[in-house]
Formats: sequence, C-alpha cells, structure tokens
Amino acid sequence: LKPVSKLGEGTFGSVWACKYSGPKKLDEGANGVVAAKRLRLRPDASASERDIANFAAELVLLKACASVHVVRFIGCVGYKDG
Repeated sequence: LKPVSKLGEGTFGSVWACKYSGPKKLDEGANGVVAAKRLRLRPDASASERDIANFAAELVLLKACASVHVVRFIGCVGYKDG
C-alpha cells in the first residue's frame, strides 16, 4: 500500500486513500485505489491490548458488511514504520 491522501481521522486512527498492488482483485472502477485505516499508536509507538482488540472487532464488522454504503474489506496488514 502506498498512501496517496488522508481521507479523515477519528478517535482510534486515520483513514487514507492508498494505491494497492496486492494479489486480491479490486472492484471494477477502483483504479487500484483502496481506503486504509491506520490504528493510532501512543507516543511510545505502542498499542494496548484493548486498542488492538477494539480495532480487530471493527475489522470483523467491516468484513461482515455487504452494503453499497460501506467499503469492501479486503484484508489487514500489520507493520512498524521505520
């Protein structure tokens, strides 16, 4: 994923428009652009178990959604900057 522009920010993180070049096929018309949510970390660059559990629960809900008003969940990636 390559960040293109920030779309918004909430309590637990930010959402970015990103260029996607992964193995999963995107919906027609997506032009390789996906929305990516990034979990906000504490100043010491860590996330509590509760933060991670809340983020995971949100991902489960997104994966279960099938609505034209909600982006389609295609996966989750974890990595550290740097």
